[in-house]
Amino acid sequence: MKKFNFSQLRPGDKGEIDGMAFEVGSGNIFRDLGLPDPELRLAKSILARQINAIIRSKGWTQKKAAEALGTSQPTISLLKKGMLKSITYDRLISWLVTLKQNVTITVSPAVRNARVEIEVVPRDPNFASPMRVYERSARTYKKRRTD
Repeated sequence: MKKFNFSQLRPGDKGEIDGMAFEVGSGNIFRDLGLPDPELRLAKSILARQINAIIRSKGWTQKKAAEALGTSQPTISLLKKGMLKSITYDRLISWLVTLKQNVTITVSPAVRNARVEIEVVPRDPNFASPMRVYERSARTYKKRRTD
């Protein structure tokens, strides 16, 4: 059996362990699956994950969360299931603000390749773990929890 140094594997690397083939993903499951708009999908899923963590930490029901966010319970159900097609990026950001989260979007000239950068930095261990996404794009977005 071939031994792998997993810390040296890079996106696209392939191998086999105990008869099970594997390929290292890119870090964006939506791109790996060939779905359209993978950067937007990943950005929305990261924001949704943070909103869901906040709702969970408050012990809210879907109905209570819907009331607090000014939406319907079925929309919160979709959010909790990760079904984000009908929920806009702007709406997710608005909900984070309603939940008393700082949201910062920074646009700056690119030195080399332009990228999208999203960073969720929780202060409380009950919230989602820190996540970063870097993608090529004409804009840079950055979301940071700082309170």
